[in-house]
Amino acid sequence: MDKTIDRMRTYGGSFAKAIAEAWIRADAINKERLQDAFPELFESYAMEGA
Repeated sequence: MDKTIDRMRTYGGSFAKAIAEAWIRADAINKERLQDAFPELFESYAMEGA
């Protein structure tokens, strides 16, 4: 997941960057909530080589 968050922070738009920053500050429960709320966002940055 660290690479996904790094890609979001580096290549994402303002929303993706904000979600990545929220993820960094979140506890385990809120990380799960973020992933559940925005699965397509996490999936799009999780792909290797993207």
